[in-house]
Amino acid sequence: MALKLRPGSRWSLSSTQILAIGFFAVIMTGAILLTLPISATSGESIGFVDALFTAASCTCVTGLSTINVGVELTTFGHVVMLLLIQIGGMGVVMFALVVLPSMGRSKMMLSNVELSSMARDNFILPMTWIPSRTR
Repeated sequence: MALKLRPGSRWSLSSTQILAIGFFAVIMTGAILLTLPISATSGESIGFVDALFTAASCTCVTGLSTINVGVELTTFGHVVMLLLIQIGGMGVVMFALVVLPSMGRSKMMLSNVELSSMARDNFILPMTWIPSRTR
């Protein structure tokens, strides 16, 4: 079932499409902010390709950059990067836990595996086995 953009609309988006569009929007916003002259210590733009790569890397929490961010970016640029890292790190979790259920989609069952059944089977965590006592 797809999300309707407005009642009676022919266009609809799936959850995957919403997530992809959201990440794209965050990356593009970050790239635009990083291309501003206020982001660079030289007072000139760092270039759109470098800003786009840095923004995508921050949002996807990869940590790669084509520039020396400690030297070439100002405090504003560092704050933009920090926000992108925070949004990217929390993005999937927040989307799954808050956004989808609020739209009436994907009622998540966070406790699909019950602790009682795990204790009954002598497992506390997956891959952790507690031997039963035999006498």
